[in-house]
Amino acid sequence: MSEATAHTNTRAIAKAAPDRQDGNRLEIILLREIHAALTDDLSFDDTLNVIMSRILGALGGYACRVWERRGASTYVSRVARVCIDPIDPTHPESGADERVPLSELVCAAMFDCENGTMWRITSPADLAHPRLGPAVAAGITSLIGCALTVGDRRFAVVMTLKGSQNDLPAKATLLGCVGDAIRPLLQRKLTRERTALLSAALSAALGATHDGVIIAEITHRDDQVDRIIYINAAITDLTGHQPADLLGQAFAVLDVPGADDHAEIARIEDAMRRAEPVRAVLRRRRKDGTDFWAETSLVPLCDASGVATHRVGILRDITRRRAEAEDLRAREARLLATTKKLETLTRQLMRTQAIAKLGTWRFETGSDILEWSDSVYPMFGVRKETFGATIGAVMARIHPQDRDAVRARLARSDQGYAVPPLEYRTIGADGIVRTVSSDSSLERAEDGRVIAIGGILQDVTDQKHAQAMLLQAEKMRSIGQLSGGIAHDFNNLLTVVSVNLEMLGDMIGTDHPAEELRAMAMQAAENGAKLTANLIAFARRQSLRPEPCDVNALVRGLRLIAADDIGERHDIALALGADLPDCRLDRSGFESALLHLIVNSRDAMADGGTITIATSRRSFSPSGSLGGSGAVGHLANRDLREGEYLCVSVSDTGAGIAPHLLERVFEPFFTTKPVGKGTGLGLSSVIGFVRQSGGDVALESTPQVGTRVTLYLPFQVTADVSAPADRMPGRWASSPGG
Repeated sequence: MSEATAHTNTRAIAKAAPDRQDGNRLEIILLREIHAALTDDLSFDDTLNVIMSRILGALGGYACRVWERRGASTYVSRVARVCIDPIDPTHPESGADERVPLSELVCAAMFDCENGTMWRITSPADLAHPRLGPAVAAGITSLIGCALTVGDRRFAVVMTLKGSQNDLPAKATLLGCVGDAIRPLLQRKLTRERTALLSAALSAALGATHDGVIIAEITHRDDQVDRIIYINAAITDLTGHQPADLLGQAFAVLDVPGADDHAEIARIEDAMRRAEPVRAVLRRRRKDGTDFWAETSLVPLCDASGVATHRVGILRDITRRRAEAEDLRAREARLLATTKKLETLTRQLMRTQAIAKLGTWRFETGSDILEWSDSVYPMFGVRKETFGATIGAVMARIHPQDRDAVRARLARSDQGYAVPPLEYRTIGADGIVRTVSSDSSLERAEDGRVIAIGGILQDVTDQKHAQAMLLQAEKMRSIGQLSGGIAHDFNNLLTVVSVNLEMLGDMIGTDHPAEELRAMAMQAAENGAKLTANLIAFARRQSLRPEPCDVNALVRGLRLIAADDIGERHDIALALGADLPDCRLDRSGFESALLHLIVNSRDAMADGGTITIATSRRSFSPSGSLGGSGAVGHLANRDLREGEYLCVSVSDTGAGIAPHLLERVFEPFFTTKPVGKGTGLGLSSVIGFVRQSGGDVALESTPQVGTRVTLYLPFQVTADVSAPADRMPGRWASSPGG
């Protein structure tokens, strides 16, 4: 087929043809025959076949194919094929499975020429074409075609002709005109067929769904209400109403009288007036008077002008789902309340553990990760935010002397053996050594294997300290009772010796050769009397004579007396508090105690230095804390009454006392001074006097830095100043400091 014989848009040629009137008559006759051949029960495809058969016969064509374009693809598929004469199965146009027959070659051009026509003439040169050759050899001489659009579907009609065809332009024009004329008819067929299909599908869907469907006509009149015109079978199952009960009734026939849903109904009606879909949950009433909850979706159907003419309601019974949801909410509320209660109990437990310094621990066998309660971290002197609780990290915090014992206990537990509680020491990141007590238990699998080890850990540092304090107090009490008894008996002996020495002096006179020996013996007796006085003071068995005293005045006076005794290399500095009230004290006992402290400070500073005496007023609470500015030390004597105390401290910058000796310095006959430099009764007499006065003593000392001793004296003496030691229990504490 040559390019010279190919033409498109041939209607202009047809209009110029001399047999235009014959063409019009043929078109009219052809259309009458088509209408006469069509019936209402024909489908769209059958109608298309009938129409093409009539056109093919009128134009004397050989065969006709109708192709439809699917989507944007250039591939086309056959919709219908009609022909006048029986087709030889071997004919090129007869193969039902022919992928690209002759008529397909022009389809692309037809689809690009909407509602246009075209015609083509074959030539001997086309015999060489692999597809055109068989058609031309079979006598196909030409073809005509037109594009046809019906609704959203696009078709190409291609007819092949045999023999000599001199009027191809006219026939192509006639084919296009008839196509234009039959388009509305095909459109109606297509619309009716689709509507029927949609109606059948909708009916099947409405019959099969479990959701109730109600369609009501909207009147838009104030004197009339919307009436139900359709219900599906599910509405009967849902409400118990038969179609006769509901058809023609108001749309609100299922409303519950007196229901408190006016706001929801108003929202629905407002949406219907705006022709907008709406969803709501409403309580509906069945025919038997029972109620149910329906999830209702309302969709308006509008006409071409946008006015809602019908409303479609879809009802779904959610009574059970709503009850389940309410039950779920109730369970969630109970669970939330239980969770909050558990959280409260957990916080209380954690607080209790923190107060009791008690915690729990656990780790699974084969794992290196420890599970700890928050109260355990302080026992190892670490912080939760920066410490990874692994066995290796924990072992590094255990005292080196205790690690082997802890490892051995863990190994025994891992092997399935029960182990007794164990106490060991920890060294925290803060450098503080603590003592903890650990008790463990084993978790076993069903086969008896140990799968985890857990237990309780308690910080017993305070308990151990309290036990040591109690032991020290008992020791001091025992020593006091012993020394007090010995001192009284020894004092009686010294009294006899002293009296006899005095009588001997009167007998022999001062010129006797033995007078010097008598005087030496008398001096020794006096020194022994002083020694027994210190022992009696430590034992708190001496009689005190308290009287109102201005402590600052006593300190100033004692400074003048002590200045001559301590030497020129030592100075006494005063830091006296202002407006201190008078305190009832035994003047001589206080002066003796203060002088002992001054002498000790002097001896601690062999190369000289400054001794500082300070006074202040502080309060004591049951917690053991001492308030006031410049507080010194920590007082651990819980026997003190709550109230105000006068504090007198003596400080030096001397050699200090080693930490391991601090707990012994108040013991009688214990001294840190070289042999012959002290009796070891100075501090013993000081603490005896202060405690018998109702107070206590705190000592702070750091080697090579200095020592500070503070006397806590009550403003009003409440203790029995003549009470024996066993009736006045007391404890003292020392805190190493600067």
